[in-house]
Amino acid sequence: MDSLLRDFNFNFNSEFIMVAGVFFTLTLLITTIIVIFITRIRALKYIIEQAKEIDKAKIEKIKRLEEEIELYKRRSEELDRELKFLPRNK
Repeated sequence: MDSLLRDFNFNFNSEFIMVAGVFFTLTLLITTIIVIFITRIRALKYIIEQAKEIDKAKIEKIKRLEEEIELYKRRSEELDRELKFLPRNK
């Protein structure tokens, strides 16, 4: 094995292997952190989209309720007018 390494002029020293290992470890760690953040960002975007849909539905419900209130107000006003013209019991 030593002769094979000498034939190809490989000069492996421990510093190079340690630096390469540290570089590989840091690269793997940074990549993992980036993937985790991207995953969480996507999850948050999905949650925000759901919240927007819920808000839209609530706004529509509020509009319908406001329309119903206006309808009941008009009916109440009409009934008040009718009551004014009815003879009162004494």
